[in-house]
Amino acid sequence: MKLKRVCALGAAVALLCTTPAFAADEIVVNEDISVSGDYDWTRFADDNITLNVYNWGLYISDGSDESVDVVSAFEDLTGIKVNYTTFDSNESLYAKMKSGGASYDVIFPSDYMVGKLIAEDMLAPLDYDNIPNMAAIGEDYLGWEFDPDNTYSVPYMWGTTGLI
Repeated sequence: MKLKRVCALGAAVALLCTTPAFAADEIVVNEDISVSGDYDWTRFADDNITLNVYNWGLYISDGSDESVDVVSAFEDLTGIKVNYTTFDSNESLYAKMKSGGASYDVIFPSDYMVGKLIAEDMLAPLDYDNIPNMAAIGEDYLGWEFDPDNTYSVPYMWGTTGLI
């Protein structure tokens, strides 16, 4: 089954950020998170939506160690239920998806795995009408060889890991 990606990823990423000083209003989600009041965060609240997310372990805070439970805060803010599961390698993600044992709306594979999933017709094209903040992503982060037109993927983060 093809993977459906939805705009909720943008909302989840926005939820991780603090409200900019120039926002007209502010919605307080909890003591740690507030978001801009100039967006209709609850527009899907009555639609009984469940978002299935498959991400690397420890990439989104789960509330342990006195940190923010991002999934819970997102659910409180939007009314969208989130089934959040994690994987430990791209190969684990691929094996689970290839077996047909699960279907996800949003996944977080690395670059080479995006290319493999595209080649095997395992991803659905994105609907950019649902991703208005795409215009804010710098050109340096778009158009990679694994998805040159960003038909199937949106950059989530960029960085390097250093070990000492």
